[in-house]
Amino acid sequence: MTYCCGILVRDGIVMFADTRTNAGVDNISTFRKLHVFTTPGERIMAIATAGNLSISQSVVSMLREGLVNPETGDTETLMNAPTMFQSAQRIGRAIRLLHDLEGQALAASDVKFTPTLASSSRK
Repeated sequence: MTYCCGILVRDGIVMFADTRTNAGVDNISTFRKLHVFTTPGERIMAIATAGNLSISQSVVSMLREGLVNPETGDTETLMNAPTMFQSAQRIGRAIRLLHDLEGQALAASDVKFTPTLASSSRK
């Protein structure tokens, strides 16, 4: 189970997430689940992920590398989204695209497609 939390404070928001991915008797694995996207002096966005690690990491990678908008041909990333709403739309589009690409193969292997992403932004 992943733990992610955001706390709104007077000067902004504090976000944190655990790093544990699995644990056996003598094998504990960890991986970062809080991802920070930033352009210094312009904006900062943090995304906390939960769910299947390979799926959530693929979505984060797609958001870092950018998605091609089929209508304009432009490469869209979180850092060039003009609004938080459009950032959320891009996150949703990345999840749907990944589901279209990998959902059937994951289902055939009885792997549930259940990523969860929570974000916060500050300009």
